Amino acid sequence: MNKKDGNNLSQDEMLKLINELEEHKIELEMQNEELRLAKSSVGNAIELFDFALIEWAPYAVIVHREMKILYVNPAAIKLFGATSEKDLVGTPVMRWHHPDYHQIVKERIRRASEEGIPAPMIKSKYFKLDGTVMDLEVQGMPVIYKGLPSILATLNNVTDRRIVELKLEERVKELEAFYLINKLAERQDLSLTAFYQELTDFLPKSLLYPEAACCRIVIEGVETHSENYINPVWKLSAPISDKGKMLGMIEVAYTKELPTEDEGPFLKEERALINSLANHLGLVIINKLHEKELHEYTSRLNATLEAGNMAWWE
Repeated sequence: MNKKDGNNLSQDEMLKLINELEEHKIELEMQNEELRLAKSSVGNAIELFDFALIEWAPYAVIVHREMKILYVNPAAIKLFGATSEKDLVGTPVMRWHHPDYHQIVKERIRRASEEGIPAPMIKSKYFKLDGTVMDLEVQGMPVIYKGLPSILATLNNVTDRRIVELKLEERVKELEAFYLINKLAERQDLSLTAFYQELTDFLPKSLLYPEAACCRIVIEGVETHSENYINPVWKLSAPISDKGKMLGMIEVAYTKELPTEDEGPFLKEERALINSLANHLGLVIINKLHEKELHEYTSRLNATLEAGNMAWWE
């Protein structure tokens, strides 16, 4: 090796230069290691800081990886009715999801894990530790937990709110149905068969899943049904009677499998609605039948009187 002035380096000078380069290399490596540790320390501090906040969060948070729960905050322990995190950590995620939502949940987890796409908020059903079903609002997002890709999900219990909403919705549907029955009953131009048909076309709109609902009414041998009443999967019916005499029945149904509620896919509020409609419909039908009989009797009486008058004048 040559010096800058063109003279060759001695062996001692070359060894000295090599040692200096080695020392410089070691120094750079130590600096890199310090930088890596500093970055790791900052990352751990941020993660610990984030999860310290989550520990105090009023909403439930779970973290899972490869379909196993890794972390739950105190709010999640309370939500699921557990006594400690040991009841939940290490269990399969799908164990807590209602079977009706398994396919949706698996696809959301796949997209979050493989594509890094956050899962937007949806309403879903979960099981508590004792098997009670909960209505939850759930959303999730990819995170790094303990150095590995994971999914963080937040869960908000809306069971009580949903119960109130359903009661209000069913009350509105009940009032709308009663209003329609009364309005149709006032129409003198409407035959009983047309009256029944109007009802069968309207009542599916009163159910939780109107797009899959249908209806059938049978009164004294006369049957009417909605257009899509073909091989229904689930049925909910109530008798229509007058003073103990059976007149017929009203039946609402679903044409496909749907999530389980209180009575198959039907809500208990819908059972109460159908029973109330059947009772009210019985009174209306009796009045309509009496009106029909009275009209027929009046027509016969008028015809008799008219015939008598004609005979008198002759």
